[in-house]
Amino acid sequence: MKFNRTHPLTLSFTLAAMVFLGACAADTASTSDAETTAEAPAATETETTAEAPAATEPAATETELTSLPLTNAATGESFTLADYSGQTVLVKPMATWCGKCKTNLQGVQAATTDMGEGDVAIVALSVEDSLPDADLANYASEEGFDFTFAVATPEMTRALDAKFGQTALNPSIGSRFIISPDGEISELTTGKVDPTALAATLETASN
Repeated sequence: MKFNRTHPLTLSFTLAAMVFLGACAADTASTSDAETTAEAPAATETETTAEAPAATEPAATETELTSLPLTNAATGESFTLADYSGQTVLVKPMATWCGKCKTNLQGVQAATTDMGEGDVAIVALSVEDSLPDADLANYASEEGFDFTFAVATPEMTRALDAKFGQTALNPSIGSRFIISPDGEISELTTGKVDPTALAATLETASN
């Protein structure tokens, strides 16, 4: 019986080749893993950068409410609460359907009757969506109110909410606030208007 014998030199070359090929395969795998690892953080950084500006955008509701334009329902003239600089201004959110609002507006009128003309400006702000100016003007005329009425714009509604919260937009709870002659805005007051107490508050704010 004959056995095929491999020459020792040939066997050495064969083993060397196998070791070399194995090393190349391992190196290729390591390089591929390294590239994948290096690329991964780039995607995360891109997402973070793109999202960052959104967090720093100012809220629209932070607009100073005294500078927002309003329209006098009776005359059609445009004005802002800042136009009353140097005067005391009582701002009274209301609604034409609100019975308590009418009672409180009567209280406001009684409180200001004995005060000097021009000392206090009264602005009644209707918080009714899409109420025509003509309807608001008719309401004021029929009820005998002689102060300024205006429909709150969406921007004014947002500004009131930003300053005082939703309480300012609920007319039936008697919400109101005062702007002093130097432009300082008071806290929101709620409840039934007491003409005597309100007159004293307005006198204090005017001095």
